[in-house]
Amino acid sequence: MWSRVLTNPLVYVPVWTRRWRHAVPVTIWFTVNPRLFPPPHDDRAWATRSVLGEQRYTAGGVLHADLPGAINAASAAAFSVGLWAAHRRRLPLLLAGGGLALALKLAFLDRMVALYDGREVDHPPST
Repeated sequence: MWSRVLTNPLVYVPVWTRRWRHAVPVTIWFTVNPRLFPPPHDDRAWATRSVLGEQRYTAGGVLHADLPGAINAASAAAFSVGLWAAHRRRLPLLLAGGGLALALKLAFLDRMVALYDGREVDHPPST
């Protein structure tokens, strides 16, 4: 999980350079990455619990109008700003949008850990 989250800014590279051949290694990385690591042995790690919590959260296959859903939507919006800024080659806005997207993604994952741990999550989906 960490290798995907922390390398997410690579998505901006082909947009910034306008060289779509740069998209090939990025696409390969994000395709192969989940298969590079064995399944976790237990659920002690924060990253493991975030993934397991997100699996519970999305099990219903519907969008949720709650705090985690709002955080996730805000992260997507910030990521979109980062993509636009990369296209326009506006580095300060790219750093701001990309940084905010990453921070919001981590906040969302923290909510997923809370869900997995059984702590209160604002209006969690029923399971």
